[in-house]
Amino acid sequence: MIKVLIVDEQELIRFAIRVVLERNENIQVCGEVATEAEVIKLIKYSDPDIVLVDIGFPNYSGIEITRKIKKLSPHIKIIVFNAQADETLVKDAFAAGADSCCTNRLTKEKLIEVVDTTFKGETWIDPAIGKIVIQNMQPQPVQFKIKKVCSLTKALLTSREMEVLQMIASGYKNRQIAQNLHLSVGTVRSHVHRILGKLDCESRGQAAVKAITEGLVDNYQLEEIRLPA
Repeated sequence: MIKVLIVDEQELIRFAIRVVLERNENIQVCGEVATEAEVIKLIKYSDPDIVLVDIGFPNYSGIEITRKIKKLSPHIKIIVFNAQADETLVKDAFAAGADSCCTNRLTKEKLIEVVDTTFKGETWIDPAIGKIVIQNMQPQPVQFKIKKVCSLTKALLTSREMEVLQMIASGYKNRQIAQNLHLSVGTVRSHVHRILGKLDCESRGQAAVKAITEGLVDNYQLEEIRLPA
């Protein structure tokens, strides 16, 4: 059973999300709140697996809620959502520790998929948000072509880790990376762990956004992006 806490200042939005999620027998909505103070209190009481946070709160409080949740309970997965694919909000959300990011224009089926995907340790990024993140990038025709990067990044990441990072940013799951690179899934997980440490990232989503925005990888494939953790 996946326990989900919903955070949105609008009661109607919270109700709609609850109705959709509770139609799935594997999901339990353990609470819904409208303020930061309520979030922290309920997290301590219910210990949810996932917190759905509207990052469109006034004065960036949605981002601050995300940051505080991760600091208080790093094991909790956070899905942030917003009415619009705002570039600044998206980047700040991942920097604060978000695991997945979507707009609230998802279909009911997609919302269930986002929750299930995130619970399994993967990161889901809405294609509309992906377009914003990579709007200034020019995709290259050669798949998995690694860009020339600064000497500092070369010193941080091995060639194999750069390959894994490229595939993370292209939306590949751990098992797909393992198959493409002829590695075991366990070895891929070890590479991912080291990559997060070297890039000072708390989640796979952060690493992907950092790789894309800082130009560490080429040929970012914009599809339905699901990034394994």
